[in-house]
Amino acid sequence: MPATLKVLILSARAPVALDWARQVAAAGHTVYLADYGAGALGGCSALAADFFNLPAPAQAPEAFIASLAALIAQHQLDWIIPTCEEIFCLAHYRHLLPASCQIFCDDFDTLHLLHHKQRLLLQAASLGTDTPHSEYFDEHGLSDVWRSQKRVLKPVYSRFGHQTHILDAGADWPNHIPRDGTWLQQTYITGREICSYSIAHSGRILTHVNYLGRYRYKNGASYYFEPLEHEHIRAQVAKLVQALNFTGQIAFDWIEEDLTGRLCVLECNPRATSGLHLLPHDGGVFQALLQQQPYQAPLTTKMFAAMMLSDGLKHAWQQGLLATWWQDWRRGTDVLGQLRLYRGVLQDSWVFYRLSKRLQLPLEAATSHAFEWNGQTWPKLHDVNNIGVLRGER
Repeated sequence: MPATLKVLILSARAPVALDWARQVAAAGHTVYLADYGAGALGGCSALAADFFNLPAPAQAPEAFIASLAALIAQHQLDWIIPTCEEIFCLAHYRHLLPASCQIFCDDFDTLHLLHHKQRLLLQAASLGTDTPHSEYFDEHGLSDVWRSQKRVLKPVYSRFGHQTHILDAGADWPNHIPRDGTWLQQTYITGREICSYSIAHSGRILTHVNYLGRYRYKNGASYYFEPLEHEHIRAQVAKLVQALNFTGQIAFDWIEEDLTGRLCVLECNPRATSGLHLLPHDGGVFQALLQQQPYQAPLTTKMFAAMMLSDGLKHAWQQGLLATWWQDWRRGTDVLGQLRLYRGVLQDSWVFYRLSKRLQLPLEAATSHAFEWNGQTWPKLHDVNNIGVLRGER
């Protein structure tokens, strides 16, 4: 292994990509960043030796993979670290990429198992992990038994809490939700929501973080992350990681039931999530991965300061919780940490806003449109050399 590695980090629009760039740079290695029409956040960081604008993996998977193959050969890249759902395209076609480059993810079938919300619950239950009662939503789901209880409806493929519906007991089902088994109906559990994020190699946890999402935008994605000690969650993650012999990043959403204390897994994201923010930028995460050794470090409460000053402060004012908000504000440190990075956030936000208007998407969906994977079949691809490569730099 060369003394200085060349590491390409994907989806530079994502704050977790910025965290990975900081980790790799602190460990003394060379950072490259890439995105698909956005990524100004990472580009403003001054951490990358170069930035690449790639074809979108969701809309142009063949060109995306061909571009990566060309970059690996041209820049002699040693590692690729995916951070968002481009991981599914990357895993599916990884056999077409030069073997000299380490792709930090598990095989496609394992990732699909974890990404699919019902299949994940069945796998977890088979290992003894508690799960909420959940069924595919179809005509059989329109029963009085389901109607009589509070319940959750969500697509089997989704992210950020997008499209999730919580229905009170006795409420009718929304007419627009398809009844073809592409959605789940799930018993609602009242309790404390906890998130976990782990990095694993060959079935063994190297780094693990539990945290609470204290503030949420529209009851979806969190923007305030408070570390939490919870050995039971770590034990459950270790069991699943070992059973799958998993390598990569893996994150779970959990619910701890108020009445009983029962811990249930809700869903999984086999990619980077906000738990990475809580770790220090000392290079230890990447060093642990290279050495395949455990890494533990003091965790820090993190927040997106702009969101706390806008959405968080607004809701604190409305709910009479300004004192609590102030205490939380003083305890947290900003994920971005540098004022110039907000220029990148604004530039990316403008890209997503225009895309949402053009495609008539919710703004949250526009942020992941370029790479999200919802179970669609990948085109057959046998040779990347015959595909035109679209490549730009800035």
